[in-house]
Amino acid sequence: MNILLLYNGYRSVDYRTRLGLFSKLSNYFDFNIYGPKEHEINPTTAPLKFDEKITLQDLCNHFTPDIIIIPLYAPKPIMCLIPKKISKLSIPVVIIEEDHYTKERDPENILQWYKDIDVNLVIRRHFYTEKYDFKSVWLPFCASDKEFFPDKFIERKNIIGFAGSYENNPDYEIRKLALKTLGNTNLIEKPYGKVMDRYSYYLRQFKSMLTCAGGTIHTPMAKFFEIGLSGTAVLTNSMYEDKLLFGDKQCYFEYKDDCSDLIELAKFILNEDVSEVVNNCTKIIKEKHTDDKRLIELVNILSALHEGKEIPRIWGQ
Repeated sequence: MNILLLYNGYRSVDYRTRLGLFSKLSNYFDFNIYGPKEHEINPTTAPLKFDEKITLQDLCNHFTPDIIIIPLYAPKPIMCLIPKKISKLSIPVVIIEEDHYTKERDPENILQWYKDIDVNLVIRRHFYTEKYDFKSVWLPFCASDKEFFPDKFIERKNIIGFAGSYENNPDYEIRKLALKTLGNTNLIEKPYGKVMDRYSYYLRQFKSMLTCAGGTIHTPMAKFFEIGLSGTAVLTNSMYEDKLLFGDKQCYFEYKDDCSDLIELAKFILNEDVSEVVNNCTKIIKEKHTDDKRLIELVNILSALHEGKEIPRIWGQ
């Protein structure tokens, strides 16, 4: 099977959760990437230089893909390539969604765009609460057990750590409240915020890491799995389908959205032996939520679409 991935050139510290993961499809299929700067970065997987004059039909003639994939971090400049009713090309088009809950990617506009282009399948990285009338499947985030793992040679700090953004975004309100709540105590490492260098090492330095289940999205983002694989206690708000994802054993510590119990939970984690909960979390992530496991699930989804079979729905939706 021949896969063509259209990419918008996005590169950042979380590249590993996007193209870093999707490019591993080259281990299973004939795989090419097209997009700004991709040829300059890796001409082997991106043999065609980006040209704004090139149309989608030109790309199909050149690559003869069986499936077109669009990882949607931000659709521009890729969106301009995609005509309405793309299904007229007779080539399945798959959106691999990241997170459309941001200022730049208004949910209603994005969902309408899916309908306008008549996309064949949306692979979601988070749990949907909206009503939708297009075909989709939930493929949760994951983490690499080659990059994130416990390190017995690091003496962990008995304090809560935090790495991530908390800028002015409506979906970060719970995260911001959690930081404000703990920021007034000596329970959280300061300063906190974005960690650009040695991120995986940073997660292994603390007894626990504060995160949130996508804030108001209430679904585990990649950071949850990265913290858990690092052998670090996860402190998060609630998430949908937690039993489906993690089973019946306690795998993390859950605070309320209003953060009224956050300080109490943080003190408990720092003053008690929480190794059983941590071990439960690490074990279930290794069994079900590593990059390698998720990649196989993605391969099976794409293969089923190509063969006209029922899409596997391991994670329910």
